[in-house]
Amino acid sequence: MTALLACMLLAAGAEGYQWPLDVPPQVTGTFGEFRSGRLHTGTDLHTGGNGFPVRAPLDGQVERVRCSPYGFGKAVYLRLTDGRMAVFGHLSDFREDLREYVREAQHAAKDYSVELTPEPGRFPVRRGEEIARSGDTGMGPSHLHFELRDAADHPINPRLAGYGWPDKRTPVLNKAIVVPENPEARVNGGLDPVVVDLFKDKQGRYTCAPVRVKGRFGVGIDLVDPTPAGDKLGIYSARLLDGERACFEVRHDLISYEHVLDAVVGYHPFERPKGEFLLLCRWPGNACESFRHSEPSGWVEAPSEARTLRVEVADFMEKRAVLNIPVAPDAAETPVPRASPKPVRGTIDLACSGTFLTLSARFTGAEPEPPSLAVNDTRDIRFVRVSDRLYQAGFVPEKGGAFRLRVTHPRVEPFEQEIHAFLRGETAEPASIGKVALHAGPDAPYGVLFAWAGTPQQLPPAPGRKLGEAFRIEPALSPICAPVELSFPMPADAGRPERVHVYWMRGTSWVCQETRREGGRLSISTHNLGTFVLCEDTQGPVISNVSPINGFRAQNRRPAITATVADTGSGIAGINVTLAGRWLLTAYDPERNRLVWERDEDLPSGRQELTIRVQDKAGNETEDRRYLVIP
Repeated sequence: MTALLACMLLAAGAEGYQWPLDVPPQVTGTFGEFRSGRLHTGTDLHTGGNGFPVRAPLDGQVERVRCSPYGFGKAVYLRLTDGRMAVFGHLSDFREDLREYVREAQHAAKDYSVELTPEPGRFPVRRGEEIARSGDTGMGPSHLHFELRDAADHPINPRLAGYGWPDKRTPVLNKAIVVPENPEARVNGGLDPVVVDLFKDKQGRYTCAPVRVKGRFGVGIDLVDPTPAGDKLGIYSARLLDGERACFEVRHDLISYEHVLDAVVGYHPFERPKGEFLLLCRWPGNACESFRHSEPSGWVEAPSEARTLRVEVADFMEKRAVLNIPVAPDAAETPVPRASPKPVRGTIDLACSGTFLTLSARFTGAEPEPPSLAVNDTRDIRFVRVSDRLYQAGFVPEKGGAFRLRVTHPRVEPFEQEIHAFLRGETAEPASIGKVALHAGPDAPYGVLFAWAGTPQQLPPAPGRKLGEAFRIEPALSPICAPVELSFPMPADAGRPERVHVYWMRGTSWVCQETRREGGRLSISTHNLGTFVLCEDTQGPVISNVSPINGFRAQNRRPAITATVADTGSGIAGINVTLAGRWLLTAYDPERNRLVWERDEDLPSGRQELTIRVQDKAGNETEDRRYLVIP
């Protein structure tokens, strides 16, 4: 038995599902892995490069096939004889009959992007038959996205079909986080989540310094499952136990597309700059199947005496890691300090790190007098002393609406902030935040959604003619379940309104939003708060590095035709390439800004005009014309 055959038999039983590649099994991305606010619904397989055979895991038929510059790129969907579906993404090519079927549809539509559903039985497949070739189309580097779905089209863990792969590494636990559930709870005396460092004992188990808790609290873990090749994979399951009592379990067996985005609250949304903390407690509104294995919510009541919680983590090949977290009751408030002999000044910070707001009063020296917090000048909330220099107060609205928070203290500059709160299940009027109107439906919040005006800082260069000042809505990291609507007034100095878009700042760049223009306003639907700007895109796309050169004499009737196309404003909306008026099938790679003719047909002989037209989302168009001589 060859080494390759042995690996194939390890990956899947000889009588069951076949491994889809002719290379030893190597996984570069796992099912349920956290990917920027969502869970990965497939398993990424190492291919060894582009152009290698991709094989059917079981008998079945092609139910769907698609081509797109984005997402999965070229993809095939197989309905297997057992009712499940196998999905293969980022392919470089299809088998011959599928390729011709797709090509005909592309030429008929004069569009590279197609999504097709052939009639049943047209494209049967046999177990082990080559159906496509590996590639890097769509988004991401060269790999094969392999996805299994059940009969209801819910993505499932490939282990349920008998798949496995070599794995000698144990999951690595990096950090833990302990978070208060509400303003009555405390972690190490305060309302802020506390990140704790981990270290291994002699038995290889992880532990950390004791954590003081009061009220109900939750636990999260920053962790990875490393591979010898350096990939950092996600884990299969994690459990939180109090003694032998299971408090919560996360397990990736099935993930529906309906709830895949709920992962935004499966990992702590507000602590993401410090780590990707998988929460072993259920955030309000989280309906993702991976987080619904436990009846308890995972929020733990502080013990009356010191005890140890245990976290058990397992990867897909059942390698395990264990973390012990010592917790102790924290009932006493910090004693009143003596006043500092030097002048003391204080500042107020407003933040959201859960389903409540935290106001922190920080002083330059010891301060015995707590500040006072008034809500709408009627409700007073007590600040709790965390240390000699820090006081904190939490705010949870009983209903949605606008609230004015006012903090007073003789040694603090007057602080006043209007905030808006939307509660899950409530119908609310739009909030006016400066000139921006925010409308959140009853299913938009995960528990509570707060919003208030912030101050933009360190903005990247504008992606066009900037109209007015940038606007920021806090908290920028707020998780949003169903999209909210943001509406901006149309700037008076807009040259052509159809070229004006709303842009959202992601990292150090601007992302053009799909913008509606109605009633003198610009509106978007979004899952994100943060910084926005209005810009008018007056510049067309750039076409460069076109090959062949003007006047080129081809040696055959299928010369290579390539170009670089880019747009720094609203982004590429459409590309059209013709030769002598005939539409050419060209693939666009948005990650490389590369345009390549598929060379799928003979070009007409003679001196012919090649035309490349590129349009952006603002309607600006750029054209390149040149002549080729075809033999």
